[in-house]
Amino acid sequence: MRIVVALGSNLGEREAVLSRAILLLEREVGEVVCIANSIETEPLNHPSNPHLVQPMYLNSAVLLDTVL
Repeated sequence: MRIVVALGSNLGEREAVLSRAILLLEREVGEVVCIANSIETEPLNHPSNPHLVQPMYLNSAVLLDTVL
């Protein structure tokens, strides 16, 4: 079965966080077939604190083959 997992990080070393997530997905879920290019996006306002300043997000997606 093929699945798509969306990934995102806005804390610390964002690229490293996404890379680690992809490695863990491959180890625990299945074979990585394709990795989308990363894009940077703005954070949405937090409903309980609309004035909270957050770092930009780095987002990607991974296509995996899995038996789960």
